[in-house]
Amino acid sequence: MIIYPAIDLINGSVVRLHKGDFDQMTEYGVDPVAVAQTYADSGAKWLHLVDLDGAKNPQNRQIGLIAKIIKSTGLSVQTGGGVRSGDDVAALMNAGAARVVIGSLAVREPDLVTKLLQKYGPQKICLAADVIRQKGGFFIA
Repeated sequence: MIIYPAIDLINGSVVRLHKGDFDQMTEYGVDPVAVAQTYADSGAKWLHLVDLDGAKNPQNRQIGLIAKIIKSTGLSVQTGGGVRSGDDVAALMNAGAARVVIGSLAVREPDLVTKLLQKYGPQKICLAADVIRQKGGFFIA
């Protein structure tokens, strides 16, 4: 089993959302690079990193900070949050991500995701689905 320590980012800060609600956020006020380094110093090899700014608006993706975390810590980072295009995947790969997490893009554009898997390889793409139960069925977010 692999345990992935995780960091969620908003506006350069480490945060946690309550049930994914941006209005119920706890900000920890700590440097995300320092947090990631403590994980590395504790023996972690991987980090799960969610860019919540990118999830809300891919134009606000924190590529520079993600690259800094990867370069500074030496951790293998799997990252996602609002990955909605091949360009988003390429930008994260260029920042040094070891793996990009794709969610609803896999449902909305399966042909594109197939091409991304062929281009980068299955070890570089992680498919993750958030499922929300609604009256009358399920919804993949």
